[in-house]
Amino acid sequence: MNRLLLVLGTACATAPTADPALDALAPWPDDPSALWQRCAQETFEELATTCRVQAAANFGAAGDSKSAEAVCTEVPEGTWREECHFRAGEELGHAGLAVEGLRHCAQAGWFGRNCLTHTAWRLPRDTAVHPGLPTAQIAANYAELDEQVEQALAGAEDGVAGEGRDIMRARFGFNVYVGSGQTNPEPARLPDPLGPALRTGFAIETARLLGDTASVEAILEVWSGERTPPGGAAVAAPDLNGRYSLPLVAPQEHGIPHTPVFGGGL
Repeated sequence: MNRLLLVLGTACATAPTADPALDALAPWPDDPSALWQRCAQETFEELATTCRVQAAANFGAAGDSKSAEAVCTEVPEGTWREECHFRAGEELGHAGLAVEGLRHCAQAGWFGRNCLTHTAWRLPRDTAVHPGLPTAQIAANYAELDEQVEQALAGAEDGVAGEGRDIMRARFGFNVYVGSGQTNPEPARLPDPLGPALRTGFAIETARLLGDTASVEAILEVWSGERTPPGGAAVAAPDLNGRYSLPLVAPQEHGIPHTPVFGGGL
């Protein structure tokens, strides 16, 4: 009897076998390095894959593009690896590292174009580059950015590289003018390919500064020199990150309820 009780007592004292399902439900750490280590311990391959995608995104949010790249190489080739680069690219853009983000967008496959949009529109505005600078200086600043973009998009799939160049150029033109409080039209007279992007930025900032008096005709008068270029207070650079809704309503749409969508005339 005593032996039976001893056996039963020993059995009750033995630690229960770990349940993989319960382990899988344990919360993931936010620290990207700790999460990456956790991914290697996942029992289920499906969870290991999504874990690595999240780890790459966390590295991107921390501004660590190289570690994000290393994590994504551990994800099987195909849709999930492309998703990994998509998430990393987006987060790098949010962290203010748009060009580094493009390196991941170039590897994001089917997700590449969405990645480009989400990342490029986070290109930080350099307040030292504004419409008051000599036109040649603005062109030189763009040429430097364009070279970085070309390198970042090397090896991208057909169409992605071209679209990446276009949207980064568009964002550069937006950044030069919008929020600067200046509407000197001279930089916007540059020829293609930079000119159209700068003209869009010029038109948006002119509309913003004209306020209630803004109209297509008024903007064209500023462009042609018939009206003094409006000036005003600058907008803090971080407040313009992301997509922008133009505050100018078309003449036929005044008073009609509407939902602002992807704006900027781009």
